[in-house]
Amino acid sequence: MLGVIFEAFSKPLWLAFALIIIILFSWLRALQSTFRVKTLGARYAPKIPTYLPFSLEFIYKSITAARKQRSFDLWHLLFSTYGTVDSPYTVEVNVGSRRFILTADHEIIKAVLATQFSNFGKGETFNRQFHDFLGDSVFTTDGKEWHDSRQLIRPLFVNQRIGDLEIFERHAQKLLSLISGKGEITELQQLFYRYTLDVATDFMFGTTVGSLDNPQVKFANAISEVQSVQAILARSGPLYPFIPRKTYLKGLVIINSLIKPFVSRTLDLSPDELEKVSNTSSKEYTLLHALARSTRNPKKIRDELVNLLFAGRDTTAATLSWLFYELAGHPSVVRKLRSEIISVLGDDCNKAPKPEDLKKMKYLHHTVDETLRLYPPVPFNIRSALSDTMIATPNSPRPLYIQKGDSVAFSTLVLHRRADLHPPPSQSFAPVDQFSPERWDAWTPRPWTYIPFNGGPRICIGQQFALREIWFTVCRILQRFERLERVEIPSPGDGGGRDERVQFMKTEIVGTPGRKVRVRFWESDGACHE
Repeated sequence: MLGVIFEAFSKPLWLAFALIIIILFSWLRALQSTFRVKTLGARYAPKIPTYLPFSLEFIYKSITAARKQRSFDLWHLLFSTYGTVDSPYTVEVNVGSRRFILTADHEIIKAVLATQFSNFGKGETFNRQFHDFLGDSVFTTDGKEWHDSRQLIRPLFVNQRIGDLEIFERHAQKLLSLISGKGEITELQQLFYRYTLDVATDFMFGTTVGSLDNPQVKFANAISEVQSVQAILARSGPLYPFIPRKTYLKGLVIINSLIKPFVSRTLDLSPDELEKVSNTSSKEYTLLHALARSTRNPKKIRDELVNLLFAGRDTTAATLSWLFYELAGHPSVVRKLRSEIISVLGDDCNKAPKPEDLKKMKYLHHTVDETLRLYPPVPFNIRSALSDTMIATPNSPRPLYIQKGDSVAFSTLVLHRRADLHPPPSQSFAPVDQFSPERWDAWTPRPWTYIPFNGGPRICIGQQFALREIWFTVCRILQRFERLERVEIPSPGDGGGRDERVQFMKTEIVGTPGRKVRVRFWESDGACHE
């Protein structure tokens, strides 16, 4: 009987039937949500109007903005157009059967990441969309699975391990050898990506891939392409199944081929050998050993490694790229930084800084903080509501209602550049969109208005490692080079209508410079070499 019914319906009829079911489900869910909002005395955020089924025009605008690296502009436009007095930095839109809340409100972000942490997580949709790339790991799971992953990798980031600066020194010396000090142009961004890849693999695997000696071009291109496609997939809504994945899947094969030999060699160790390594000095005990002691599942080990390798390489390289892009355009900052470095370390550029030296360099800290304020490593992020939730905000007498399954997308990039969260411009405080480490001399951001490493229980576990790597690298470069000059060379248009000389942020998973970071370096008169 069922077979006769199935045969009686053509494919178009089945598609129409499925469409009706989806629309009916969305309508019933919206009706239920509206009833709950009225009953609880809560509110929705201002709605972004859409007119096509499944909000296809919003999906198109979102994907187009992402491809043209205009997501920051789109979010500002949405807030300025649809935001209200009681909700200036929070709006919402329904995409298919899902409700998306877009926010740069620090009170809502605080609730999602910290005060109501248990009500939010990455969710099933995020895990499914990112599964091919990041698998089941600390960045894609919730609950006990997330907690177990975090506890597993936490010992690798204790003070005695991240305080060992020898790992940075080994690779910093190779990096310095690839920077010309006679005024020739050096393209820094790719150098920094190679450098941070070597540091990350050395720290996690106990050995390095040697990218500074032999550029891992295929791996770098692969991870960039996977990131790019992944960013589109995350914005595609009901169009997710139709996004082309050929280059994405090819990139994953290359990434996995880099990881696989390390995993195999570690799994070849016997339990006794692993136990022996774990009881030796902390320098010999790596993340690979810790993972192999916990599980013999190569996929689980691969997932955790890819997550930390991606985070350790890309976010740090992006921050260093932005930092030196700004330094190359601000000679007074370079002079002040070098003066501080020399005052702490002396004028011997062969002397590597120690942890206590880095701690003394307050202007260095302010320079890095200012870079992270303007260019947070993860400019856009998302959480899913794991249960019905209400979030109170100071601007409105009624709390914001968030239903289980709704998504809260938040932008650290927009948050950090909100003029209303900073003092007004003055002689001592530059406009919010300008690079000015001096603003930190007498200013401390209000809680939850500066979160470059996220916040709450899921705060970046490698935060201190990344900061020490950045501080150390800046020190070693500026010990040797006294003058930097930014070089802006016209490059092909990006289709976004930008001046072809102007740098911009490529906002995919990580916010990176969209154009090459070209810098001329000049060595100091007392430059020294190994």
